[in-house]
Amino acid sequence: MFEIMIDTGGTFTDGVLIDDKQNISVAKAETQPADPARSILNCITRLAEERAMTLEELLRSTSSVTIGTTLPTNCILEGKGAKCCLIHTKGFRDVFELGRTIPKTDIYNLKVPIPKVLIPRYLRFGVDERVQYDGTVVKPLKESDVRKAVKQAKAQGVEVPVVCFLHSYVNPIHEEQAAEIIKADYPNVVVSSRILRRWIEYDRASTATYAAYVKPLLSRFVQNLKEQLKEAKFKGALLLSTGLGDVTTADLALENLGTVIG
Repeated sequence: MFEIMIDTGGTFTDGVLIDDKQNISVAKAETQPADPARSILNCITRLAEERAMTLEELLRSTSSVTIGTTLPTNCILEGKGAKCCLIHTKGFRDVFELGRTIPKTDIYNLKVPIPKVLIPRYLRFGVDERVQYDGTVVKPLKESDVRKAVKQAKAQGVEVPVVCFLHSYVNPIHEEQAAEIIKADYPNVVVSSRILRRWIEYDRASTATYAAYVKPLLSRFVQNLKEQLKEAKFKGALLLSTGLGDVTTADLALENLGTVIG
């Protein structure tokens, strides 16, 4: 059996093929920005040619294809992500501006440029709810506020909503309840406590926002890749490398985008 590792970016797609005897083959293909999944198949085709095999023959004998990609990073740097909104605990609208956005070495430097915020203030919608620092619910989620936020998001042409409530890292019950309501209109809703279970609100909100920003792009990429691999008779495991240095399944990667872009 073979294992295939692919790294695809904005310019080139590089591949490595390893067999049972640890023999290695390498190949390179140009990345097609409109269809990076096709670039991966082209690279695998060249790996197959190195072993005098067809693409289908190679993939039928391959146990796993592992993908590393800078597509989400490029999407962020180029500003080509989705239009997002933030559904937050009422009274905490300005978490992006108040968060740890200025390095401590420059905290008193008035000339430091203000960091770019992906979700402008008019796309942040407050919801009446409150969970204490210890996870105790002191104010139940006001579901009508969530529905109102969804209505506002749709009116503004939002593509992906982000839900980030206070202290959801210790008790995500309100985020999960809100997500169930939002899913009727936005199945791709991003929930902060699923992305980064961390107590600092700015860290959770910003990481979840970046995950939402790249989610449509990465979802299309993964879906196209799965379909093209299936057409080429691949039945092994499709894995994605993460920013943590490990790998995960393609489906789990879409649910935990914070690790992929991390």
